[in-house]
Amino acid sequence: MMQRQITHPQGSFAACAGCRKEPRHFTAHGSARDEGPAFSVMGERHQLECCCERRTGWCDSLAGAVLRWQQLGETLPKVVMQVAKVIPLRAHCAGKDGPLEIRLDEA
Repeated sequence: MMQRQITHPQGSFAACAGCRKEPRHFTAHGSARDEGPAFSVMGERHQLECCCERRTGWCDSLAGAVLRWQQLGETLPKVVMQVAKVIPLRAHCAGKDGPLEIRLDEA
């Protein structure tokens, strides 16, 4: 199978529901070892794949791959952002007159 990555302008495809990055578009000609000779006469196939290993599988057209990508995103759970209160470490160590210092020679 001969694969090739097609570049598109940023924002062409919906972001991945898992990692929020945009997928890459791959095309393929021919068959893989496990597909057998029947697939070698097929035309160009398309797949959208994210860097987090989510992929649509091979589709007959780019429109079909985009549709499958959208369906894949809809089946994933919604990401819920939880914001924790983060207090800088310096705020805990500061005294009235500024930051506290610990000197080993005085201890």
